[in-house]
Amino acid sequence: PTSTPDVTATPEPTSPYVPVSELLMDAYDAPAGYRDNVADNNGEKIKIEYPSTVVKEGGEVMRKANVCLPKDYDADDTDKRYPVIYMCHGIFGSEDAVTDAAYVYWNAIAEGKAEEAILVFPNCCANETSGSVGENNGFNLTHYSAYDNFLNDFEKCLKPYIDKHYNTLTDRNNTAICGFS
Repeated sequence: PTSTPDVTATPEPTSPYVPVSELLMDAYDAPAGYRDNVADNNGEKIKIEYPSTVVKEGGEVMRKANVCLPKDYDADDTDKRYPVIYMCHGIFGSEDAVTDAAYVYWNAIAEGKAEEAILVFPNCCANETSGSVGENNGFNLTHYSAYDNFLNDFEKCLKPYIDKHYNTLTDRNNTAICGFS
């Protein structure tokens, strides 16, 4: 004889929608105090605009990024060079989406847990609107291709700009790219 399967109804969701930013805060928590904005540990956050020649065919588009410098960064001290960490946001984010990670990094430097580095928070949607609301933004191939195009923007425009305007270690071993989504 064939047994009857035990059928259980799928329960209704019990919790309301939780923004991804709140999920990340709980799932990837930094050590106690590392998220704090501690003025004595902080470097400088600078909003930059750099020219991109890969976004618009035959033209130049000014794109934005945030650069976070170590506390004692001195632009005139060209003998001291820094590794660079490019921190990328997820879909629908912007260059401002994850800049609070600079506090975590600066506090880790102050604790002796990380070496000094320049942090760069780019806008990883390399189209003419930088991912702002528009008909080609959303879950479609046109929008996805703008994120793919960031690889070109990074290699040909952003990294050369950062290396020219800041005291960076330009080699492969001193350049990191990280992010989520």
